[in-house]
Amino acid sequence: MRAPMPAGWREMRVRGIRLETDAIRSFELTPIAPEPLAPWTPGAHLDIALPDGGMRQYSLCGDPAEAAYRIAVKREPASRGGSAWLHDAVTPGMVLRVGTPRNAFGFDPQATQLVLMGAGIGITPLLPMWRAARRAGIPVALHLAAGARDEVPFREALEDADDVRLYLDRAPAAIAQALAQAMPAWAAGALLYTCGPAGFMEHVLRCAGQRGWPDHALRMERFAPIAPAPGGDRAAAAGPSQVPVRFARSGITVQARPGESLLALARRHGIDIGTGCEQGLCGACMTEVAEGVPEHRDSYLSESERERWVLPCVSGCGALPLALLA
Repeated sequence: MRAPMPAGWREMRVRGIRLETDAIRSFELTPIAPEPLAPWTPGAHLDIALPDGGMRQYSLCGDPAEAAYRIAVKREPASRGGSAWLHDAVTPGMVLRVGTPRNAFGFDPQATQLVLMGAGIGITPLLPMWRAARRAGIPVALHLAAGARDEVPFREALEDADDVRLYLDRAPAAIAQALAQAMPAWAAGALLYTCGPAGFMEHVLRCAGQRGWPDHALRMERFAPIAPAPGGDRAAAAGPSQVPVRFARSGITVQARPGESLLALARRHGIDIGTGCEQGLCGACMTEVAEGVPEHRDSYLSESERERWVLPCVSGCGALPLALLA
């Protein structure tokens, strides 16, 4: 017997699967019942339930006006189960459980100019932004890096576009140099979005800083959490034996164990906090801090957001008491 679906989730049928490259497949999902889909905006992602009870997030890469959701998935050699299952087990006609689209990488239609820089599967959230900017008449330039021509997903839509530039080279240094040369100087109202491997995005942001881009004009989306600093876990374990944490709405104060995440602490005491990826990437569990300073370990919140919010799925408490609005 299947477990009941969480609120906001629905079953959708796989209407089609397309091989975009040897390693990337796109999936078209349509409603089973004749009901409208939840709306979404460029940059949004979709939660997909796995057979083992886990969950993965994949960027929506289709058109918000379509009566279908489209995602593209790269088969990862070190897959935790999601990409391998989608590639090997999912076939047309199958029914998948999906969540409501959520957006932590939102496209801003008020931008005066858009620069989009992606690598490989990092094209997925940028593709709808590129289309939306063209429709809205916003000047846009899409830069996409890949090892070779046959490794470019959605190549047919991109190759002949005059506002798209492809960087095809297996040498990271060559692509890095080309991107540095292509980076424009910042102009008021311009926004830069980047998505891809961590090293690629770090290089893009570094080049942007050298060309005068302010932090508020930069947007990035990670596909994997930032690796903890060396000794980080040991430092947490070496901290105070217990720290009081107050869950203000639940009206209880409990003691956190050394190195314990705030989510694990909440669950241990029967406090429900909604989650998504549980890797500090998606923002689904974002919780307001009422008092104190958490030990942030996420890859989602900005420095200014961390003054008020925390992602309890990966973050913990510091040496001083903490209060959360949960």
